[in-house]
Amino acid sequence: MKKHNYIAIMASLIAMVIISLSFFGCKQNEDPDPGPLAVVLKFKNPDYKNYILANYFEGEDKILGMRYYSCEEPIGQTGYSPYWELPNDWLLVDWNWRYFPYNAGLTLLTELTWDKFEIDTTKNSGIPSWPLTEPHLFQPVEQILYINAFHLENYCGVKLPGELISYLWGKTPEYYSPCENPAKMDSLWTILQEKLTFAIENGDLEHINDEKYNPYNK
Repeated sequence: MKKHNYIAIMASLIAMVIISLSFFGCKQNEDPDPGPLAVVLKFKNPDYKNYILANYFEGEDKILGMRYYSCEEPIGQTGYSPYWELPNDWLLVDWNWRYFPYNAGLTLLTELTWDKFEIDTTKNSGIPSWPLTEPHLFQPVEQILYINAFHLENYCGVKLPGELISYLWGKTPEYYSPCENPAKMDSLWTILQEKLTFAIENGDLEHINDEKYNPYNK
């Protein structure tokens, strides 16, 4: 092998190593997993909570219900509603409405209450839709917060049940099906409701995710 070819090959290998190390370094510096999150929201008008919250995307000819109850039926304490009541018009998203709402193009169907919500069984996705002629208004939500349960624990000075933490992290309980045990899930959500209520009454809800409540800060 000629000397200049050898040098060129070695230079290429060194460059590849440097690039690889840079890539992995960047990956390690990326934001960590956001953790177990509880979703709370507040409408611009408290009465909006009674009406179906869906999504409209520019250019579409219909309004879509991008998220619906994970058990495919309205079970548990809240029934058809996706919300648990909190003070000051805040609402906690129910366990049966995991990943709700789809936070894009939020649109309120102003004449359809939650008991009119139905999964579309004719589609594999199950996503229901409504024509644009259905009365609606855009952007009815004032604020959505994704509360880190570890921060909430640290703020309240308590340890939340492991099952609750796991579910908020998007994991299914190992020993039982939530859909077959709605009373158990409701009991876990009651605990979450109580802790969030404590934070709201102290005026701290919007600060729970602050770094000062991060239990991993030293």
